[in-house]
Amino acid sequence: LSTALRDILPFVCTAALAMTAAYFAAGLFDNIYLILVTKIIVAVGVYLGTLHLLGAAILRESIGYLFRRNGKQADA
Repeated sequence: LSTALRDILPFVCTAALAMTAAYFAAGLFDNIYLILVTKIIVAVGVYLGTLHLLGAAILRESIGYLFRRNGKQADA
């Protein structure tokens, strides 16, 4: 259990940070559509940016998989 928590906890904390940042950034607007777009952009940006700065291997693997997969589909 402790090994699983050590593996998952950084991602949980990063997600919580991203959601908190998105919540406060969206509070600047009154338009519901602008709030939605702001939350999405801020949450994705903070989450991916934090994972990139921390050098998360899963992020590199996921991006590599997506680009290889798209390249194979384009060739078919």
